[in-house]
Amino acid sequence: MNPQLERYRLEVNDPGATGPEHLQMLVRRDNLAKIESSLSPEQLEVLQEADRTFLRHATLFYVELAKGIDFPAERQEENIPPERWWWYLDVLAQLPQQPTPAPTEEKKPTSSEEEAHAVAS
Repeated sequence: MNPQLERYRLEVNDPGATGPEHLQMLVRRDNLAKIESSLSPEQLEVLQEADRTFLRHATLFYVELAKGIDFPAERQEENIPPERWWWYLDVLAQLPQQPTPAPTEEKKPTSSEEEAHAVAS
C-alpha cells in the first residue's frame, strides 16, 4: 500500500492526537489529492473509507486544530479551494451528524424477483 495512504488511514482513526499531528494529517491529505489519479482502485477504496472516517471525526479534529488555526483566514491566505474540503473543518464540524452508509455491492435479484419481472414483462 502507498505509505502516505496507510499513514493517513491511521491518522483519521486517531481523533485524540495533538493539533500538530492533525495538521500533518491535513497536509498528508493534500499530498494524496495530488496523486489520487494514480492510485489503484483498491487504494481509492481505502482513501474513500479513510475520508468517511475523517468526516465522522471532523468535529474532534476541528476542536483540537481550532486552538491554533483560524480556518477561514488560512483558506483565504493560502487560496484553498472547496475541492480541498478537508481544510473546511470549521464548516464540516457544524453539519449535523449523518450516519455514513456502508459501501454497497451490486445486488443480484432473487429468483422470486426474477419471476416477478418476467411476469410483468
